[in-house]
Amino acid sequence: MKYVGELTEAESVTLEFAYKNHLSARVRSRAHIIILSSKGYPLQEIADICEMTRRTVSAVIDRREASGLISLYDRPRPGKPRSLTSEDEDFIYDFTGREPRSVNKIIAALENLRGKKVSRSKMKRGFKEKEGAEKNSQISQR
Repeated sequence: MKYVGELTEAESVTLEFAYKNHLSARVRSRAHIIILSSKGYPLQEIADICEMTRRTVSAVIDRREASGLISLYDRPRPGKPRSLTSEDEDFIYDFTGREPRSVNKIIAALENLRGKKVSRSKMKRGFKEKEGAEKNSQISQR
């Protein structure tokens, strides 16, 4: 049977807070796994509760044992930095609200006013991401 080592009071408080309040679902899930393991739940039962594989639960516990609570958070990933900032996405979303069908005008305005040159597909992706974030915030406010 695999369990996490004994938690300190500070770790317990941090894990409970992360499980209940953290913005990232991944962090909440990892905190939940560690909490359940510290209470003596077996791997398969934790996997069933969290709707994950036993292997994933085991990996979360192994990472916690190796790195401590920092293992709750995702490590930085390689890749090209985003070319559109959240302010750029706000600009696209606001501009699209005024002129919803003029993709070329939006691209030109983004280049002229913000100094960003983007393709049609990147501009559309930026709009969709912002639109999705707006919908999620409206749902959570209800």
